[in-house]
Amino acid sequence: RAQMGKAVGQWQAGAEKIALLAANVYGMEAMSRWTIMLGDEAEKANVDIRIEAAMAELYCSEANQDNAEIMMRLFAGRGYQTAASKASIGIEPVPVERWFRDSIINCIFEGSTDIMYLFLAREGTDFAVKPALAFLNPRLPLFKRLGALLSTSFFMAKWVVGNLLPRPMAYKLKHLNGCNRCHLGFINRASQRLALRLFIAINRHFMDLGNQQLKLRRMVDIATSLFVMATTLARTEKLLAGQMGSVSVQSALQDLCDLVCRIHSRIICGCSEHDQSLAMLIEKVRDHVLEGHLTLMESEIVARRK
Repeated sequence: RAQMGKAVGQWQAGAEKIALLAANVYGMEAMSRWTIMLGDEAEKANVDIRIEAAMAELYCSEANQDNAEIMMRLFAGRGYQTAASKASIGIEPVPVERWFRDSIINCIFEGSTDIMYLFLAREGTDFAVKPALAFLNPRLPLFKRLGALLSTSFFMAKWVVGNLLPRPMAYKLKHLNGCNRCHLGFINRASQRLALRLFIAINRHFMDLGNQQLKLRRMVDIATSLFVMATTLARTEKLLAGQMGSVSVQSALQDLCDLVCRIHSRIICGCSEHDQSLAMLIEKVRDHVLEGHLTLMESEIVARRK
């Protein structure tokens, strides 16, 4: 589609939409693959992965809906036409309108977005709330209540101190390139800040925590973005270590990984402004998509039924 003498993808606003499409798809793929791998291992080791699965469902549902809206904007009025209507006038029958309608289903039906927010917020605070409730329970014997208080106090003190102190040693991975090491360091620092914010929120709003839904929702968004960044880095490093594709394909993967991490780091920091370096990265990812350097993301996709 062309506007004002240029293809919409050549304009910076169109480039941003194409790059966001690719970034969302790559983030969804990385998170889904990582969660599936955890599920396979958890089934053997009897490990609980409900938090990871809930984050994957939350992010993939929302990102899929965002992608459907982006595609609708790229197709403009033609996006509202059904596939049969497009085919009748000789246009490729891409069912954008059906995708746009169906994408909201995953955010509404069972396991909806709001339920995932509530579940993740509960799971994120239960470790501190449950022992404290045992201490406040007047029906328990005094020695059990004191034991709950001591164990909770010891755990929280250890947890807070551990998140106040820097943890650089665990993240000095020399085989990573400088860009990915930088993103991994950001994940490390941001996760510590999130843990401290959660500790403050629990202590400040303990008796009213259930009504602090906006605050808890923001923390769930930050945690989910950190998970997306971590799984994207892991997926990219695995593909690059396996010498996936040509040099141009590897460069495209690294640029796409960088874009995913920068998008989510801005979500975590609450920054919405685009600087020049991010605009250049968006245009580079757009070029990679249009030149076919990221076709590996199209592999293992179930063919659309006609």
